[in-house]
Amino acid sequence: MIPRQPDKPIHRTVWICLGLVLVTFLVYARVLNCGFIDYDDPDYVTANPHVQNGLTVQGIVWAFSHVHSSNWHPMTWISHMLDCQLWGLNPRGPHLVNVGFHALNAVLLFLLLQRLTSATWRSALVAGLFAWHPLHVESVAWVAERKDVLSTFFGLLSLLFYVRYAQNKSPLNLQHSTLNYILALVLFALGLMSKPMLVTLPLVLLLLDWWPLQRVSSFKFSVSSSGGTPLAGGDRQVLSFRQLVLEKLPFFGLAAASAVVTFFVQKSSGAVSSLAQAPLPVRLENAAASYVAYLAKMFWPANLALIYPYRPDVGTGKVVLAVLLLAGVTVLVLVLARQFRFLAMGWGWYLVTLLPVIGLVQVGSQAMADRYTYVPLIGVFIALVWGVALLVERRRQMQIPATIVAIGILAACAAVTDRQLRYWTDTRTLCEHTLRVTSDNAVAHFILANVLMEQGDVATAVEHYREAIRLKSDYPDARLNLTVALQRLGKPDEAMNGLQNLLQADPSLAKAHDKLAILLWQQGQIASAIAQFQEALRLDPDSTEAANNLAWLRATCPDPAYRNGPEAVRLAERAVQLSGKMADAGLLDTLAAALAEAGRFDEAVQMAGQARELALAEQKSQLAERVAKRQELYRQHQAYRSGPD
Repeated sequence: MIPRQPDKPIHRTVWICLGLVLVTFLVYARVLNCGFIDYDDPDYVTANPHVQNGLTVQGIVWAFSHVHSSNWHPMTWISHMLDCQLWGLNPRGPHLVNVGFHALNAVLLFLLLQRLTSATWRSALVAGLFAWHPLHVESVAWVAERKDVLSTFFGLLSLLFYVRYAQNKSPLNLQHSTLNYILALVLFALGLMSKPMLVTLPLVLLLLDWWPLQRVSSFKFSVSSSGGTPLAGGDRQVLSFRQLVLEKLPFFGLAAASAVVTFFVQKSSGAVSSLAQAPLPVRLENAAASYVAYLAKMFWPANLALIYPYRPDVGTGKVVLAVLLLAGVTVLVLVLARQFRFLAMGWGWYLVTLLPVIGLVQVGSQAMADRYTYVPLIGVFIALVWGVALLVERRRQMQIPATIVAIGILAACAAVTDRQLRYWTDTRTLCEHTLRVTSDNAVAHFILANVLMEQGDVATAVEHYREAIRLKSDYPDARLNLTVALQRLGKPDEAMNGLQNLLQADPSLAKAHDKLAILLWQQGQIASAIAQFQEALRLDPDSTEAANNLAWLRATCPDPAYRNGPEAVRLAERAVQLSGKMADAGLLDTLAAALAEAGRFDEAVQMAGQARELALAEQKSQLAERVAKRQELYRQHQAYRSGPD
């Protein structure tokens, strides 16, 4: 066989990189019209004062020193803070950044594979599949999944520098090689601090040592079976498997530390399911089924959803077929490993990189998630592209048809991705689509109910809350929000019973204490309401809602025995402080009332003016009118107190 020409002209590489970036932005252009999703996005951006304050020293300290949303990933928090610094709360900004990172990841993947194999067009095809496959829409179109594109960016850079290290590891290049190793390690650490799913990267490095780097001394291969020229542009040092493992001990150390921290953080946050909730046999069954389901969705990306419900009974037949398929492919790959080592590397990449999220440690209520395929499918793409290319090489008459088919597949991926992006326009559209393509989806019903509540369709929201609770009886958030909806429908007794039952089951729910306090206040039980507000703040000292509500009660209660100006000011200022840049007109109005109750009328007038301006800016005319009347009242009190005795 005539060996492939090594390096292609540099201008071809540049044009391919530019093409990947341009087409990726064109394919994802629709995402710029998408909004935030009311699931995780509030925790990450729209209701997170630490993020909304922008990039500050205090924010960076918080990112590294605090656990939030059951995760410790400071680099992700910092990237969201930078978004808010640059774009405010305009969703176009973070969406644009996500697409930018995704396009860069496609370029980095292309450059990595090209450097490893010198196979330019194969590398470009893998990068195109990665960039435009519909399964990756969730990672790009969901602002809260910045951690996916960001961690992969650092991970691919780490791989690139590791390859530079491995290809130039000789006594003549020792200093340069050491620098590349250190940079690879630092970038790996940054990737772990973006999303700990990268913990399997050291195993990926070993797979790359197997192919295409061919650094393992125990195996001898011919270049013709590699599907690419190995170690382009560098020297190679062949080591034993033991030496290769020892070489990566710093990487394994970082991965182990990240895995331990992540497990304990998620366990302490209640995100990790116990063995009683999800027994080990059920987890193994779900893992096998998910491995196959991801492959099926890769070939036929239909019925993609925000949430795939976790089911304790996967089905014996489905599990048996999944295990047989996985075992069969694995055995076939091992048999062909010596002759077609790219198959072993690609299949190993897929199996290994999915391990952290395959459900052996069950986190959350989903059985699987499209975003989990962001990195793992790279391995399958490599195995498929190199395998088909090898067949086409042997039959040159197939090259033109194969090229047409490849272009058609990329075009189909782009078209389906564009269609999938339509569902990400807003939360309601996404949840309604999810409910159409899945069944018994309690989380989707809950999220949709929240959106309907915001839109004023309370009666329909109640139906979805009830359905969520029917499907998942131990769903405290759904039960809590149902009581709020019942209260709005004029059913306070039913809401009261619901809250009391909820608190009887779990007295630690701060939000439930806050909602119960509001009901008690409305029924005139002021002392009990104050006690419930105080309990809510004891359980959650950073509750903006509870602090603001208690401040309003202390400032405006008709019974003067319960009014307390200084305490109202302290609580209202705390609520505004917690909200940071998120402080709205209602919070400023509460602070104005508290200042007035404390006798600080000049400050109250000024604060009421700010509240009115903000209310008008928020297009809340009724609130602005109410604040204006209160502002005039504060002025009258100020004039009265400053007049003659």
